[in-house]
Amino acid sequence: MNKKTKQQKLETIHDAHANLVTTLKTAPEALEKPLLQSIALIHTNHKNITNQAQHLEESTEKLTKLNKQLQTVANNGDTKLRETGDVQNWAEMVDANIRMIEKTIQIRRQNQL
Repeated sequence: MNKKTKQQKLETIHDAHANLVTTLKTAPEALEKPLLQSIALIHTNHKNITNQAQHLEESTEKLTKLNKQLQTVANNGDTKLRETGDVQNWAEMVDANIRMIEKTIQIRRQNQL
């Protein structure tokens, strides 16, 4: 019984050694695979972020140009509005002067009659 027990112990040790060797051989691959997947994901995300940053920069430049154009339109509109206000004031003054002249002519005609 001693012989079998020793033999069984040796076989168990041999099997454990074989399992350990197999585990040690596959461990680097098992550890490396998730790391490589994470690195690939990081590279993909970096590429996407770089593309988005470039798109954002281009969009910002376009928005800046559009903002300048809109500012020019607003300034021109403000100038034209002021000119219109000036023309309206001028027209009101001319109208008031014409009414005064008409009233003066009317009074003069009444005095002549």
